[in-house]
Amino acid sequence: MGILDRRMVKRRGRAVTEVSWRVCGTKNQSGEFCCLKRVRRVIWHR
Repeated sequence: MGILDRRMVKRRGRAVTEVSWRVCGTKNQSGEFCCLKRVRRVIWHR
């Protein structure tokens, strides 16, 4: 779902929370791994 994402994202920043939630909702069938992978890319870009 998004429990692990919310904790990791809350520690990294707030702008990433919106992106991580969007990715989790879109790629929910893939798993949380996809969410964390996309969120990490956003942090590097921002």
